Amino acid sequence: AFSVQDISGKTVTQNDLPKGNKILVYFNPDCEYCRAEMEELSRINEKYKDVQWIMFTDKPLNEIRKFAEQYHLDKAENIQWCNDPKSEVYLQFAMTGIPYFLGYNSENKLVNRSTGAIKIEKVLADFDEK
Repeated sequence: AFSVQDISGKTVTQNDLPKGNKILVYFNPDCEYCRAEMEELSRINEKYKDVQWIMFTDKPLNEIRKFAEQYHLDKAENIQWCNDPKSEVYLQFAMTGIPYFLGYNSENKLVNRSTGAIKIEKVLADFDEK
């Protein structure tokens, strides 16, 4: 199990992960792909309020906050930004690259596992909305 802190100072553990459709993302503010993907997410997030995003990086909270603000995603209610200094999440979920995406549907079933340059729309398309 992991225990990390989000940018509001709240501790987040595996038990705190939201119910329903969610996407866990491991990112790095310096990563070109990550920046392009957040740019895309900032444009389309309004249409996908039913999907919760939990963003993780080993970078310090102030860098995370700056990154989130840069894409106007710091106040999005469906996005949580977390600092994972010991890469606990990365290791626990056997992630192998950055950015790394894990999409879980409302039954908590893995529907997307991807890494690298990817269209956010493609990750979202794997959620069965039936």
